[in-house]
Amino acid sequence: ESDKKSSFLSIKQVENFKWDDFISFWSIKPSWQNSITTLEKSKDKITILCAYLEDELAGYIIYNAQTKRIQQIAVPTIHRRKGIATQLINAMTQSTGSKELYAFNIDNSSSESTGFFKSLSLENNVSQLEMIKNI
Repeated sequence: ESDKKSSFLSIKQVENFKWDDFISFWSIKPSWQNSITTLEKSKDKITILCAYLEDELAGYIIYNAQTKRIQQIAVPTIHRRKGIATQLINAMTQSTGSKELYAFNIDNSSSESTGFFKSLSLENNVSQLEMIKNI
């Protein structure tokens, strides 16, 4: 495991998912493209970084370094708005050696998620509508 330190947070690359912890951080469920099942099947193509305050898991990011695509990122409610997710993003861009990053299938019903990505100056290039017809 490699370490990246900041003034209050340590970020470590881990090899295994910590699903029980990760799921407890979610405000919304990921889309099927970023679901547990999908990520388990593509484990060899992704990187997992975990953020720790002392010894407490305080956030994580799962991404594909080759495509620079964020698969999942989450911070528990009690640690939000403290810069943890931003530091995880910074660790990702440092690791990939690129300032480019992509996030797909962000549920716009989560104002926290959309607000966070807007604060990173990410542009919304495509919007998708879900259409349902009751038969």
